[in-house]
Amino acid sequence: MPRRRIIFGAFTLGLLLAVGVSFADSFIKYTESGVLEDFFTSEFSLVHHPSYFALFLNMSLAMVLMSILDTDPKSPKTFQKLIFASILTLGIIFSASMMGFVQFAFLIGFVLVYWAFQKSLSRSRFMLISSTALFFVALFFANPTAKKRIFYAVQLASNEKVAATQS
Repeated sequence: MPRRRIIFGAFTLGLLLAVGVSFADSFIKYTESGVLEDFFTSEFSLVHHPSYFALFLNMSLAMVLMSILDTDPKSPKTFQKLIFASILTLGIIFSASMMGFVQFAFLIGFVLVYWAFQKSLSRSRFMLISSTALFFVALFFANPTAKKRIFYAVQLASNEKVAATQS
């Protein structure tokens, strides 16, 4: 196994462990306080700022999605990688980082364009990435904190445009 693959694997497994620990910690806090906010933003990300945590998760997600190209779509490894991609996507959503959401959107767009130009693109691979994107969108709209943060960012951006045109 090449050294790069070992490093990428260790990075991804470490992040999967971090997401699992973050969920466990958030669940413990939630059972004590009953406050749903314990699952989001800084309360979810124990060690890093949520934006950095989402950055690392997006980097790992990119590696996982690109490695799916090297795997037979019907292989159990492809299913395992899809599970990893789903867990990483959950981590991005629960970190509720605006930059994490923007990075995720660019990542999915890049991967879809990249795969569109690959000769080996199959329907099942396209369905894998599309299901990951739909999973993200569904969880995003089910997450009140994430929606609030994104709509706030859009509102700020539109107010800045209005202020710039009035001056």
